[in-house]
Amino acid sequence: MTLLAAFKPEAPDNVTTSVAGNLAIISWSEPVTNGSPITSYSVFVKKHAEETYIQESVDCQGFLAFTVTNRQCSIALAKLIVNPFNLVLNEGIYVKVISTNVYGDSS
Repeated sequence: MTLLAAFKPEAPDNVTTSVAGNLAIISWSEPVTNGSPITSYSVFVKKHAEETYIQESVDCQGFLAFTVTNRQCSIALAKLIVNPFNLVLNEGIYVKVISTNVYGDSS
Protein backbone atom coordinates (compact mmCIF):
# COMPACT_ATOMS: atom_id res chain seq x y z
CA MET A 1 0.00 0.00 0.00
CA THR A 2 1.26 3.47 -0.91
CA LEU A 3 0.34 6.52 1.09
CA LEU A 4 0.76 10.01 -0.37
CA ALA A 5 1.10 12.71 2.26
CA ALA A 6 -0.31 15.62 0.29
CA PHE A 7 -2.74 18.46 0.82
CA LYS A 8 -3.97 21.74 -0.69
CA PRO A 9 -1.38 23.79 -2.61
CA GLU A 10 -0.05 27.17 -1.59
CA ALA A 11 -1.17 30.32 -3.42
CA PRO A 12 1.14 31.43 -6.24
CA ASP A 13 3.81 34.01 -5.46
CA ASN A 14 5.04 36.84 -7.65
CA VAL A 15 1.80 37.52 -9.49
CA THR A 16 2.47 40.22 -12.09
CA THR A 17 0.47 42.11 -14.66
CA SER A 18 1.69 43.84 -17.78
CA VAL A 19 0.15 45.24 -20.95
CA ALA A 20 1.09 44.06 -24.43
CA GLY A 21 -0.89 45.68 -27.21
CA ASN A 22 -4.56 45.25 -26.36
CA LEU A 23 -3.99 42.51 -23.76
CA ALA A 24 -3.37 42.41 -20.04
CA ILE A 25 -0.85 39.62 -19.40
CA ILE A 26 -1.07 37.94 -16.00
CA SER A 27 1.72 35.64 -14.89
CA TRP A 28 2.80 34.01 -11.66
CA SER A 29 5.44 31.70 -10.25
CA GLU A 30 4.79 28.05 -9.54
CA PRO A 31 3.40 27.64 -6.03
CA VAL A 32 4.35 24.98 -3.53
CA THR A 33 2.20 22.02 -4.60
CA ASN A 34 2.32 20.23 -1.23
CA GLY A 35 2.72 16.83 -2.83
CA SER A 36 0.02 16.90 -5.51
CA PRO A 37 0.33 18.53 -8.97
CA ILE A 38 -1.57 21.72 -9.73
CA THR A 39 -4.64 20.93 -11.85
CA SER A 40 -5.89 24.48 -12.44
CA TYR A 41 -5.65 28.14 -11.54
CA SER A 42 -8.36 30.74 -10.95
CA VAL A 43 -7.64 34.38 -11.76
CA PHE A 44 -9.53 37.17 -9.97
CA VAL A 45 -9.39 40.84 -11.04
CA LYS A 46 -10.05 43.74 -8.69
CA LYS A 47 -13.01 45.95 -9.62
CA HIS A 48 -12.60 49.69 -10.10
CA ALA A 49 -12.87 51.71 -6.86
CA GLU A 50 -13.72 48.62 -4.78
CA GLU A 51 -11.96 45.94 -2.77
CA THR A 52 -13.95 43.24 -4.57
CA TYR A 53 -12.20 40.74 -6.81
CA ILE A 54 -14.17 38.99 -9.57
CA GLN A 55 -13.10 35.77 -11.26
CA GLU A 56 -12.21 36.15 -14.93
CA SER A 57 -12.79 32.73 -16.47
CA VAL A 58 -13.45 33.53 -20.14
CA ASP A 59 -10.00 34.71 -21.25
CA CYS A 60 -8.14 33.12 -18.31
CA GLN A 61 -9.27 29.53 -18.46
CA GLY A 62 -7.16 28.15 -15.65
CA PHE A 63 -7.88 24.50 -16.39
CA LEU A 64 -6.21 24.63 -19.83
CA ALA A 65 -2.87 22.81 -20.11
CA PHE A 66 -1.20 25.98 -21.47
CA THR A 67 -2.26 28.01 -18.43
CA VAL A 68 -1.26 25.32 -15.94
CA THR A 69 2.11 24.70 -17.60
CA ASN A 70 3.06 28.30 -18.38
CA ARG A 71 1.37 29.95 -15.38
CA GLN A 72 0.16 32.75 -17.58
CA CYS A 73 -2.99 34.01 -19.24
CA SER A 74 -4.14 37.16 -21.00
CA ILE A 75 -7.30 39.23 -20.85
CA ALA A 76 -8.47 41.61 -23.55
CA LEU A 77 -8.26 45.15 -22.17
CA ALA A 78 -11.67 45.82 -23.73
CA LYS A 79 -13.16 43.32 -21.23
CA LEU A 80 -11.58 45.07 -18.26
CA ILE A 81 -13.08 48.51 -18.97
CA VAL A 82 -16.68 47.27 -18.93
CA ASN A 83 -18.90 45.65 -16.31
CA PRO A 84 -18.11 43.92 -13.97
CA PHE A 85 -14.54 45.29 -13.70
CA ASN A 86 -15.07 48.87 -14.98
CA LEU A 87 -11.37 49.78 -14.93
CA VAL A 88 -10.41 53.21 -16.24
CA LEU A 89 -7.55 54.34 -18.46
CA ASN A 90 -4.14 54.14 -16.72
CA GLU A 91 -5.59 52.36 -13.68
CA GLY A 92 -3.54 49.53 -12.25
CA ILE A 93 -4.70 45.97 -12.87
CA TYR A 94 -4.70 44.07 -9.58
CA VAL A 95 -5.17 40.32 -9.57
CA LYS A 96 -5.19 37.35 -7.22
CA VAL A 97 -4.50 33.81 -8.36
CA ILE A 98 -5.69 30.66 -6.59
CA SER A 99 -4.08 27.31 -7.32
CA THR A 100 -5.96 24.03 -7.16
CA ASN A 101 -4.93 20.38 -6.87
CA VAL A 102 -6.97 17.26 -6.14
CA TYR A 103 -7.04 18.21 -2.44
CA GLY A 104 -8.59 21.65 -2.96
CA ASP A 105 -7.87 25.34 -3.43
CA SER A 106 -5.07 27.45 -2.00
CA SER A 107 -5.93 30.30 0.34
